[in-house]
Amino acid sequence: MSKKHLRSDLFLRFTAALGVIAVFLFLSDNFLIYWFEQPGLRIFLGHLGLLAPTSSVLTGGQILSGWIQFSGFVLIFIGIGVLCILSSNRSLDDDARLYTRIAAYIVRSAFWAVLLIGIV
Repeated sequence: MSKKHLRSDLFLRFTAALGVIAVFLFLSDNFLIYWFEQPGLRIFLGHLGLLAPTSSVLTGGQILSGWIQFSGFVLIFIGIGVLCILSSNRSLDDDARLYTRIAAYIVRSAFWAVLLIGIV
């Protein structure tokens, strides 16, 4: 297999994994914002001046929570890259089936969470 082919496979694996994990990260970020009143990534990055400044001021505990969330996102991003490199001997079809099952699980979990919260 050529080096160019390996790089394109690695890019496809990384993009597919990132797409699935991005949905999970989005849902978990919103869960932390609304249920545990954490600052969220957008507000934290705005506080640091990396995004548009926000009107809310973060306190010490919220800043620590923001750093923990940000570190978690970075570690997951790095973990996806390592996972893609380590699983480069699998076929892309196997990866597609795996990511389909993970995405279906996330969708089912979100559906039942919304339904049960709506009932209660």
